[in-house]
Amino acid sequence: MRFLKLNKNKKWVSMTPLIDVVFLLLIFFMLTTNFVNQRGILLQIPSKTGVKSTWQDAILIRPDKDGTVRINAQKIQTAQLDNQLKPLLAASTNKKIIVQPYRNVELQTLVSVLDKVRNSGAVEISLLK
Repeated sequence: MRFLKLNKNKKWVSMTPLIDVVFLLLIFFMLTTNFVNQRGILLQIPSKTGVKSTWQDAILIRPDKDGTVRINAQKIQTAQLDNQLKPLLAASTNKKIIVQPYRNVELQTLVSVLDKVRNSGAVEISLLK
């Protein structure tokens, strides 16, 4: 009598390491995911009609790279800035100054202008790009 010989050498791939890796990835992504909603800041922007900026009457100072400064379109030397600025600030009601340097102004020039503006008695100074 002939019996069929069963092939007992079948190779099986174990699924246990694959399941372990999948669970490790699942745990990793669960721990690193941020489910908190980011809060935003609610801004109330005023309408353009009837609103006057508090910086509207400010004095505009624009230092240039050649050592000159423009005060409200009047060109003067940096050394004369103190003498020209004190009467303007005395006549101003809000004593606010906007400093807006021209391109390629050296940092030392800008710092010296800001020092002179601060020493002249300005209440608020705004530096614009």
